[in-house]
Amino acid sequence: LIELCLKNLELKLYDSEGKEKSSIKGKALSKFVEKLKEFIDDSEKLLKMHFPLENYFKIRMKDKKNVLKNIFRIEFDDKEVFAFGKEEHDELIFNYEKTLEAREGSKEEEDLAQTQLSDITMFVDYENKISELENFEAVVNIFNSEKPVFLIENGEEKTEIFNVFNLLEKLKELGKKGLDIQRYKGLGEMNPDQLWDTTMNPGNRTILKVELEDAVEADRIFTILMGNQIEPRREFIERNALFVRNLDI
Repeated sequence: LIELCLKNLELKLYDSEGKEKSSIKGKALSKFVEKLKEFIDDSEKLLKMHFPLENYFKIRMKDKKNVLKNIFRIEFDDKEVFAFGKEEHDELIFNYEKTLEAREGSKEEEDLAQTQLSDITMFVDYENKISELENFEAVVNIFNSEKPVFLIENGEEKTEIFNVFNLLEKLKELGKKGLDIQRYKGLGEMNPDQLWDTTMNPGNRTILKVELEDAVEADRIFTILMGNQIEPRREFIERNALFVRNLDI
């Protein structure tokens, strides 16, 4: 839907003060939107993991270069918490040590694990995706700015956008304009003219070649998902569910 509207759009990018920095359209805009979707997908995954994105961006606004070094993941008592900044980190550790003192005499030994986000691949990748958007001179923030950070020009229609998340939603909205979306369980439910327009007309249809880069790995995954063993299938789904982008049920 988004690709349908990009051909006629121009996107102006402003700084946080509302001053225009650049504008993109055509292939550059398509590339930007591709990176934007990847960033939104990863943001949603982090939110599902109950990671406090709001605090992440607050720290990032103060010290963008060292953001990952200023955030810690702390694990104790089978719990996972995040400390934002040294002061909050020290306070969490202090409270943890007090808890241990109160448990003196207990036979159980409690482990404390501390990790900087800079040592966690997932967060390094997330920060890289933010940097890729910033290379287009985009203001990447989950908060609404006082002044617009994007302006979508669609012919004479102009739309101001105040944060990067709303940008993708607006592009989807523009892509749906004038469309009549119908859903079918199979091609047999279509009328002859619909089948011709969507599938049979050589001038319109697109044929994609499916290639297996790793046939052995593909066979292994297929066997897990379609085999008779329930436990391996459950483990595979639980391990990979958050990273699925396209799901056909």
